[in-house]
Amino acid sequence: MDFTPELSLAKQFEMIYERNHWYAPLRDLLAAVTPDEAIRRPVQGGHTIYEIVHHLLYSAEEATHRLGGRPSQWDEARSWVETPAALTAEEWQATIGRYDDTRRAFRDAAFKLGDAALEAADANRPAPYDLVQQILHHEAFHAGQIAYIRRLHGREALL
Repeated sequence: MDFTPELSLAKQFEMIYERNHWYAPLRDLLAAVTPDEAIRRPVQGGHTIYEIVHHLLYSAEEATHRLGGRPSQWDEARSWVETPAALTAEEWQATIGRYDDTRRAFRDAAFKLGDAALEAADANRPAPYDLVQQILHHEAFHAGQIAYIRRLHGREALL
């Protein structure tokens, strides 16, 4: 089987979020987090799960716009939100749903480009394939943080 850029990315999108044999996919991790756990700060100065999810949302939205041709408008301060004092189950589910929708839009934007455009580098920007890879690795990194925060909260690891 020949691995095209699109096929390679499709497998990575799936492994990180939906299905993995080595660790819990991000979708399962988020589904296991309660609203109270989402807003509980694990350590002084550390991020909450809620903050991490919003950071991932911002990252996927920014990457989607960049795949559409807009220059980078990354703003580190805007990529992090403050954790609310309280969070209902409905609000937490809406946050997870928004992330799922945003991630799907990012995936669709990447696949809309096709293999040739994914690999096309520009002197001022990395190839879209590289951008998508970076965002996927970023997502896997934060999934590991979420799993670890759950453990700090006394929750069992998901496999």
